Amino acid sequence: MATSELSEVTGLSKRGLWFGAGALISFGLVVTTALVPFDRPIFRQFDLGVESNLASLWSGLMLLISALHAYDGWAGNRRHNLSWASAWLVIAAALAALSLDEIGSLHERVELIKGWPGRALILGIAAVYGLAVAYSLFILYRSHVFASSARLISISVALLVTVPVQEYIQGQLTWPGYLDVLRVVVEEGTEILAIVLFFKASLVNTRGYLGPDPSKTFPFFQAVVDLRDFLLIAGFMAAVAFAWVGPSLAAVANFSQSGMPSAWLAGAFYFVAALAFVRPWLRSGQSIGWQTWTLVGLSLFACATTVVSPEAYMVHVCQAILSGSLILLCVLDKQRPTASFLPMVFFLAIALAVAWPLEGDPVFDALLVELVAMAFFFVATAPKAHQPAPSAQATPRGHERGQPLTGSTTASREGKIG
Repeated sequence: MATSELSEVTGLSKRGLWFGAGALISFGLVVTTALVPFDRPIFRQFDLGVESNLASLWSGLMLLISALHAYDGWAGNRRHNLSWASAWLVIAAALAALSLDEIGSLHERVELIKGWPGRALILGIAAVYGLAVAYSLFILYRSHVFASSARLISISVALLVTVPVQEYIQGQLTWPGYLDVLRVVVEEGTEILAIVLFFKASLVNTRGYLGPDPSKTFPFFQAVVDLRDFLLIAGFMAAVAFAWVGPSLAAVANFSQSGMPSAWLAGAFYFVAALAFVRPWLRSGQSIGWQTWTLVGLSLFACATTVVSPEAYMVHVCQAILSGSLILLCVLDKQRPTASFLPMVFFLAIALAVAWPLEGDPVFDALLVELVAMAFFFVATAPKAHQPAPSAQATPRGHERGQPLTGSTTASREGKIG
């Protein structure tokens, strides 16, 4: 059944289907955390109470998707109302930071910072950014257009504030078996509810799911277009830093099974690459072909391996698969300029050639995974050749009544990335 037909049968909008899918999977993980017996390793991948597994990866990716939707608020309003746009940009950055924390297990490691200077710096940064988020929410609430989103985000923040309190109480008491399960479900369920509300609040900025917008071209994961070069530059600097500090974080006994910042960086690049591949279909229902769907699957598989399979042999298998997929993309997609990918293919060949002699070096292993993920993102988001940008249409009705203008600033760039 086509998505449009499904929408008619169920009475759900396409945006509602998108939100419903994310919320259903998220709350489904709360159920598996409570009910699934974790006596087998495969089942532990769906336990929200465990770090560095598929469940924690999904939570982090939901926050990342919310950040992309929030960025669409910046892209759609920056020329119409800079205050609204800036507020959404601040919120997008905050959601991306929460995504890093969820997968990279940063706040769990705060106790590793010794001395007041370091802790004061962390508290100062948190206070400044907290004030920025609070002011952004105030702007959105006063806008009336985004007032409901501001309320949802405020509720989400309040829910997240209770999580450290629950973790403190957890450490102070001894919990019997069934109560321990209930405690984990309440704590993780609170966090998931906050994440789903973030997702719901940010969806207002993105339009046109799985079907053409009848009135105008709106932003749709516009960060993939606007921030491609910035993400590559910032990602490279972060990759070096995350790979360098990773072994020190993993060496601490209490955190040997916790998430790693390098896993978040690699997973985020793979996931955004998957969104770049599927973006034309999500936006307008445009056919993308079996080759592209194959690359979407490879992207998601590679994203999952960043937290599921840290063993060196599995990492190298993934590198070989992804290197082959790059060549597949170059050969089968005639719209992409193959010559522009040759330097990246050469770089990957060199990286793989030195991977075996340096196998077992934790810094190199983490850096290799990050760099190959960035290479995959580079190819996935490369501009297509001979694809004209769509012309801008008339200003949609409602703008005269103070509605946000979400499309005039992006129409000229939409033809760049498929």
